[in-house]
Amino acid sequence: MIGIIVAAHGELAQALVTTAKLVVPQAESVMSVSVESGDSSEKFESKLDEAIGKLKSSNGVLVLTDMFGGTPSQVSMTKHNTGRVEVITGASLPMLIKALQISTQEIDLFEAGKQIKQSGT
Repeated sequence: MIGIIVAAHGELAQALVTTAKLVVPQAESVMSVSVESGDSSEKFESKLDEAIGKLKSSNGVLVLTDMFGGTPSQVSMTKHNTGRVEVITGASLPMLIKALQISTQEIDLFEAGKQIKQSGT
């Protein structure tokens, strides 16, 4: 199983997860991590590290961030570890739904990332 983290500004991460679970109600191993107004990069990094620790699995963790260049994206990219932690920016509802649908399959994390990126275009 692939662990999925949605990392975004404000309430967007939780809103994406809640909405995606309406389409994929059996979704497991998914968490949201938000950077709030006034949060330091260090505080967000601590929340992200905790989520990665909770979702570590044999097939790795995929982090979907809201926008390239923002704090969630920049901090998440420092966690990239090929085959263990992959990061995709520009998260959307179709991407998250695809991620939840394939997260339980026996699929390579890199291949899962390619399929998820494709679903967002």
